Parts: sequence; C-alpha cells; structure tokens
Amino acid sequence: MVALLFSVFLFSIAANSFSATTQWWDLNFLYRFNIEVATGVNSPDKGYIDYTARIAVFDTATLIASGQMQNDCDDLRILFFNGTNYQELERHVIGCDSATSDIRFALSEDIAASSNDDNYYLYYCNASAGAPTALTTTNVYLWFDDATINRSASYTHGRLDAWHGTSWDDSLVHNVAGYYSYDTGDNFTSGYRRAVDERDVYIEAEFYHTGCYQLNQTTGVLTRGIIASGTGATEASNHYYASNRGQYPGCTTTGYTHDGDILKNQRTTTAVDGVNPSNVVANQWRRQGLASWLVNPTNLSFWDEDDSINWEALGYPSSSNLQVNGTDAAGGDHEARGFAAIMTAQDTARLRNILIRRYIEPEPVLTVTLDLQSDLTISKSDALTSYTPGGNATYVLIVNNSGPSPVTAAAIEDNLPSGVSLSAQWTCVSSAGSSCSAASGGSPGDQAVSLSANILTNGLITVSVPVVFSSDMADY
Repeated sequence: MVALLFSVFLFSIAANSFSATTQWWDLNFLYRFNIEVATGVNSPDKGYIDYTARIAVFDTATLIASGQMQNDCDDLRILFFNGTNYQELERHVIGCDSATSDIRFALSEDIAASSNDDNYYLYYCNASAGAPTALTTTNVYLWFDDATINRSASYTHGRLDAWHGTSWDDSLVHNVAGYYSYDTGDNFTSGYRRAVDERDVYIEAEFYHTGCYQLNQTTGVLTRGIIASGTGATEASNHYYASNRGQYPGCTTTGYTHDGDILKNQRTTTAVDGVNPSNVVANQWRRQGLASWLVNPTNLSFWDEDDSINWEALGYPSSSNLQVNGTDAAGGDHEARGFAAIMTAQDTARLRNILIRRYIEPEPVLTVTLDLQSDLTISKSDALTSYTPGGNATYVLIVNNSGPSPVTAAAIEDNLPSGVSLSAQWTCVSSAGSSCSAASGGSPGDQAVSLSANILTNGLITVSVPVVFSSDMADY
C-alpha cells in the first residue's frame, strides 16, 4: 500500500485556499495567491466595477530573497477569472522588495453589498516575465497625475466659483522637476477639474505652499462639482463640497473662520465645521484629501497633513490625518454626480500627486491566501511477476510533480504488506533542483518507508526499497 501526503508552507501565509478555479493562468508562473474581495453594507453609487482595491501589506522582500520573484516585481501579476477566461489587470505596486509592499488594482465586476468575490489572483515566480502593462492615469484609479510629465491639458481650467473677487487666473505651469506651479494673483480664483461624473468619490492632492496674498489663501479639493453657469473666468457653481485650508504664515494672524472646514456651495458656507487648525507649513510638501459618499445624508471626510511623510499612503490617509468628518443633512445635501477638482485662491504653490478614486465606507476588505496547484503522481514497481518465500527483491517508488507549482515537504509513506520487510536501508535520489529529506533510511526488518521531499515542477523523486520475503507462509 502506498500513501502520498502533500502539504505546502511558504513564509507567513501558509494554507491552500479553496479558490474559485483550479484552472492555471500561465504555467510559466509557478505560484499564485487567491484574493477574496469582501464588501461592506454600503455600495458606491456606480458599483464596484473600476473601484480601486488595495492589498495594503504584501511581503515581496521575502519572495525576492528566496528567488521566487524578480527584483523589480515585474512578474507580480493580478488576474481576474470570469468563469471562462482570465483577464490580466493593470496594477500599481508601491514599495517593491519590501515587507510592506502596497498593491492596488481596479475591480473588474460589480459585487453586491455584504458579499464577496474570490475570482482574483496574484501570480508570481516567472524569471523570464517581461514588464507588465505600465500604470497610466486611469487604469488603476479614476485619475492619477504624479506630475512627472505635463498633463495640464487633461484638466478643464476655469474659475469654478468666485471664492475671492470676481476674476480668474489660469497660471498652472508644469516644471520638469515633477510638479506644477501656480500663482493665482491677488483676489483671483483658479480651478482645475476632471469630469469623473462621480457621486461617491475621494480626491487628494499634494501642495507645496510658497506664498499668499492679502487677507489669506483659500485652497482645497472638491467633489460633486457642477457648473451652474459661465465658462472660464465667469464660471459659477452652487453644487459642490470642498475642503479648505485658509491660513498661511505671515498673511494674517487668525486666518478665516472656515479654515479646516468642509464647505458647500461657496467659500463662506460650511457643511461640516472643523476645529480651526494652525498655519499651514510653508515650503514643504503637504496633503489634503476629501471624500463624499451616500446621500440623505451625505457623508463627508476631510483629511489634512502638514508633512506628506506622515500621510499613511498615496490615496489612503489614516485616522491620524483626519481633520473633520460629518454629514450634510438629508433634504439639503448635494446628491448629484459631478466633477472632482483642485480649487485655489490667494495662493502661490506647487502641486502634484492628484489622485481620484471611487469611495465608500466601509471600504472592501481583501484577504490574500496562498493557493498552490500541483499534480503529484506516484508509482510502485519491482518488475517481478512472482516472488519466492525467503527471496529478495527491490521495489522502486517514483514520485512525479507535473506542476504547475513546486511542492515543499511532500510526505511519502509506503507500508509494506504482511510477510515483506526491509532487507537493507532504502535509498532516495532526486532530479536536479529537487531533494529528498534523507539519502537513505530505515533498518532491516522494518515494514514501512517514510520520508519527505521537495519537488520542483516536472521534478522526480526515486526511492529504491530492498525487501526480503518471509520464508514462513503463515506470515502472509
């Protein structure tokens, strides 16, 4: 009788999942993780298709150190299985070769509230894999502009609303150092927007304030924007929510009363009142983020951080970055979809890392589970058609792994039948790259063979078992 026991262990994630499919995408990728996406009780207005999903912590450093991933993470691929075929998804990997790599991708299908979808996979371990599809402005997020190249023409430029004075200054200029700069001028307002047509949405941007004009700056990010009238310098809006920072060192001693608030319709109308913060820190990269989701009432959160280093992650602030959150009451809240934008006034600054993504609370939770697939076969033969009591023979056990994944610590056990015992130690040899737990083992008289083996894809383990047949017929 022969029994083959199979178990797999790999760093801290060590279990085989019951994945959505056993069908393997590409046999050149030796390993995969199954990704289950679980949604909360609320669904975003436009559903979960194109929602940015995030694996916040993934250990690529261990995989790279063990030779299971390329040093640049190029062989880390995200796949979606639609029930018939695989679809490779563009991904954004932040911090390759780290114990805390951050991986994002856009979901391919809608998911009901309080439900899950386990049709997503992370494939890896292909030394010959070329570069994946590059991150673009819209293939992982609704919009992402890191300002490494000039994308100014991708925004609609206009006043948006009359935050200060009645005019508009369109001064956005790209700098090859990787940022935009603007100078609104005194008593002017400038806006730069993306027509994402979203209701439940998050926007953030990174600012480097270098100066202000009399009275003080008012700068923020904006959601659910709709232009009511005008174009360019005459634009006016009565449908938007906006974050606001309005206190720059050296302009005034107190700043505006709406500094740190979430505004609605105009600069002087507050939807959610926040504690007035201290001056923004000048000449340093800092961030603002704003989210609006659901209606009746509309939920709002405003994050603000003077030092971008303290922002948890691009597109994902933490509770420590929260300036204020609250709701805009049912019946009076702005419920339509609209654009997302940067809104500036009385301000001189640099701008980069403008990110817009769909948003809902609670956000989807991703569970990542190692999901190896290996096809192991074992054969046993002594090349004899008969035996003689008191005689000898040698059995040969051959274990083959057809893949696609290598096997770690496969347990091989052979219990010999009655009347048959070892005449000497068994021996084990492996194909190149595979290994036996021991080159030999057992003792004469034993009636069992037990060892383990690491077997590469298409690898072989050969165990030779010398036996003697009892001369006493009663032993059979």
